[in-house]
Amino acid sequence: MSNGDLRLLAVDDQKFTKLRQRYIEDRKRRAGAYTAANGREFPFTTEKDVLGTVLEAISRVCDVAVPDCFVDGTGDPRMAYMFVVDALVNFGDSRQEEGRVLAVNAQPVLTREMRYQMQALHSQLGFLLR
Repeated sequence: MSNGDLRLLAVDDQKFTKLRQRYIEDRKRRAGAYTAANGREFPFTTEKDVLGTVLEAISRVCDVAVPDCFVDGTGDPRMAYMFVVDALVNFGDSRQEEGRVLAVNAQPVLTREMRYQMQALHSQLGFLLR
């Protein structure tokens, strides 16, 4: 096996590992889904329960810690808004960067030897088509 083949296998293995890790993270998030707000079930929940549940979901998906003042409803609504926007934008940016890296790694790798072989084949094809 040449270095090019080994490199392609390593890239494929890395892609598979990242996809598997993303799947595991998604399963963990779904397994830890919120079931009840402080032991209360809908329709007996309060507005604070709904807010706490939404912030907990954002916290789990974006992997950020939610300040206690937002969960108990004593924080500034503008600060809570900025917290959520920042968490979602940072999460989106990290996923976009991960996708960019995967796209770059998915591009075929042409070694010098492969380029020489392609040049030789191109020359042979040109000779045959004359």
